[in-house]
Amino acid sequence: MCWRPCSWRGTWENTGPDPEAGAAAEDPVEVTRAHVEAFQAWMIETRSASTALNKHKGLQQFFKWLMLDEGEIVRSPMERVRQPKLPQKPVPVIRDEETSNLAVSLGYGGC
Repeated sequence: MCWRPCSWRGTWENTGPDPEAGAAAEDPVEVTRAHVEAFQAWMIETRSASTALNKHKGLQQFFKWLMLDEGEIVRSPMERVRQPKLPQKPVPVIRDEETSNLAVSLGYGGC
Protein backbone atom coordinates (compact mmCIF):
# COMPACT_ATOMS: atom_id res chain seq x y z
CA MET A 1 0.00 0.00 0.00
CA CYS A 2 1.38 3.39 -0.94
CA TRP A 3 0.42 5.78 1.84
CA ARG A 4 3.20 8.28 1.39
CA PRO A 5 1.95 11.68 0.24
CA CYS A 6 3.96 13.20 -2.59
CA SER A 7 4.77 16.29 -0.55
CA TRP A 8 6.46 14.27 2.22
CA ARG A 9 9.49 13.28 0.20
CA GLY A 10 9.83 16.69 -1.40
CA THR A 11 9.58 18.48 1.93
CA TRP A 12 12.13 16.37 3.70
CA GLU A 13 14.55 15.49 0.94
CA ASN A 14 14.79 18.68 -1.11
CA THR A 15 14.45 21.36 1.50
CA GLY A 16 15.44 19.66 4.75
CA PRO A 17 18.32 20.68 6.97
CA ASP A 18 20.18 17.35 6.91
CA PRO A 19 21.30 15.95 3.56
CA GLU A 20 22.34 12.77 5.41
CA ALA A 21 18.73 12.05 6.43
CA GLY A 22 18.19 9.94 3.31
CA ALA A 23 16.37 7.09 5.07
CA ALA A 24 13.95 9.55 6.63
CA ALA A 25 13.33 11.12 3.21
CA GLU A 26 12.64 7.70 1.70
CA ASP A 27 10.45 6.32 4.47
CA PRO A 28 8.65 8.41 7.12
CA VAL A 29 8.75 5.40 9.45
CA GLU A 30 12.49 6.11 9.80
CA VAL A 31 11.96 9.67 11.06
CA THR A 32 13.12 10.28 14.63
CA ARG A 33 12.49 13.08 17.07
CA ALA A 34 16.00 14.39 16.29
CA HIS A 35 15.06 14.66 12.59
CA VAL A 36 11.90 16.57 13.45
CA GLU A 37 13.71 18.95 15.83
CA ALA A 38 16.45 19.62 13.27
CA PHE A 39 13.84 20.26 10.58
CA GLN A 40 11.89 22.58 12.87
CA ALA A 41 15.03 24.54 13.84
CA TRP A 42 15.92 24.88 10.18
CA MET A 43 12.40 26.07 9.34
CA ILE A 44 12.59 28.74 12.04
CA GLU A 45 15.97 29.93 10.72
CA THR A 46 15.03 29.99 7.04
CA ARG A 47 11.30 30.70 7.03
CA SER A 48 8.85 32.70 9.09
CA ALA A 49 7.73 31.52 12.53
CA SER A 50 4.23 31.21 11.12
CA THR A 51 5.41 28.85 8.38
CA ALA A 52 7.37 26.78 10.90
CA LEU A 53 4.27 26.49 13.07
CA ASN A 54 2.16 25.40 10.08
CA LYS A 55 4.72 22.73 9.15
CA HIS A 56 4.80 21.56 12.79
CA LYS A 57 1.03 21.15 12.86
CA GLY A 58 1.04 19.36 9.51
CA LEU A 59 3.73 16.92 10.62
CA GLN A 60 1.88 16.35 13.87
CA GLN A 61 -1.26 15.33 11.99
CA PHE A 62 0.67 13.25 9.47
CA PHE A 63 2.43 11.19 12.15
CA LYS A 64 -0.81 10.86 14.12
CA TRP A 65 -2.44 9.43 10.99
CA LEU A 66 0.55 7.17 10.35
CA MET A 67 0.34 5.84 13.91
CA LEU A 68 -3.42 5.59 14.56
CA ASP A 69 -4.96 4.98 11.14
CA GLU A 70 -2.21 3.13 9.32
CA GLY A 71 -0.49 1.41 12.26
CA GLU A 72 2.91 1.96 10.63
CA ILE A 73 4.56 3.41 13.75
CA VAL A 74 4.10 2.76 17.47
CA ARG A 75 5.13 6.23 18.66
CA SER A 76 5.08 9.53 16.89
CA PRO A 77 8.44 11.29 16.53
CA MET A 78 6.45 14.46 17.27
CA GLU A 79 5.89 13.43 20.91
CA ARG A 80 7.23 16.10 23.26
CA VAL A 81 8.37 18.32 20.36
CA ARG A 82 7.18 21.80 21.25
CA GLN A 83 5.47 24.05 18.79
CA PRO A 84 7.48 27.01 17.53
CA LYS A 85 6.47 30.18 19.33
CA LEU A 86 5.13 33.02 17.28
CA PRO A 87 6.44 36.44 18.20
CA GLN A 88 3.70 38.88 19.06
CA LYS A 89 3.31 41.61 16.49
CA PRO A 90 2.06 44.88 17.94
CA VAL A 91 -1.05 46.21 16.26
CA PRO A 92 -0.62 49.81 15.15
CA VAL A 93 -2.99 52.20 16.89
CA ILE A 94 -4.30 55.36 15.23
CA ARG A 95 -3.62 58.43 17.35
CA ASP A 96 -6.33 60.98 18.17
CA GLU A 97 -4.74 63.56 15.89
CA GLU A 98 -4.71 61.14 12.95
CA THR A 99 -8.35 60.21 13.63
CA SER A 100 -9.32 63.91 13.64
CA ASN A 101 -7.42 64.53 10.38
CA LEU A 102 -9.15 61.58 8.78
CA ALA A 103 -12.58 62.80 9.93
CA VAL A 104 -11.87 66.28 8.54
CA SER A 105 -10.66 64.89 5.22
CA LEU A 106 -13.86 62.84 4.92
CA GLY A 107 -15.98 65.89 5.61
CA TYR A 108 -17.16 65.00 9.09
CA GLY A 109 -15.57 68.01 10.76
CA GLY A 110 -13.24 67.94 13.72
CA CYS A 111 -13.72 65.50 16.59
